[in-house]
Amino acid sequence: MPHEIEPGKLPEVKVDGNATWLQAALTADQRRGLWDHPGTSVFAVVRLTAKSFVGHAEGEDKDPAVKVRITSAEAAQTDEETRLVAEVMRAMMRRRSMNGTFDELGQPDVEAAVEEVLAQLPTEADYEAHRSQRRGSRVERH
Repeated sequence: MPHEIEPGKLPEVKVDGNATWLQAALTADQRRGLWDHPGTSVFAVVRLTAKSFVGHAEGEDKDPAVKVRITSAEAAQTDEETRLVAEVMRAMMRRRSMNGTFDELGQPDVEAAVEEVLAQLPTEADYEAHRSQRRGSRVERH
């Protein structure tokens, strides 16, 4: 194996500077919104691919690291897509929490971010009421 590290030692993961896929996944409004409103969040699904390895040479005093690149990305562009990505994220967070692999420092921030986004989005009941109203409007017009 060309990139050996000591058993039990975990490499640091770093994202390289190539954000081409992520940039392409964002709409013009999302990109402008991130600029105009610091702290704004966009939910996205990304594929990370290992591109380079650092600190694995024998006798080297560096911590091992692997650089990853975003090799495909899709950003949520509607409220429904945002809700779905947030729900998947929440399920993954629950799994990590149940497995005991959730960093205690990261959990409150991520959970709060998901809660904040979900609080701003329509619930399933809201969506069903909207659909019923639209169906009613179509029936009245005919």
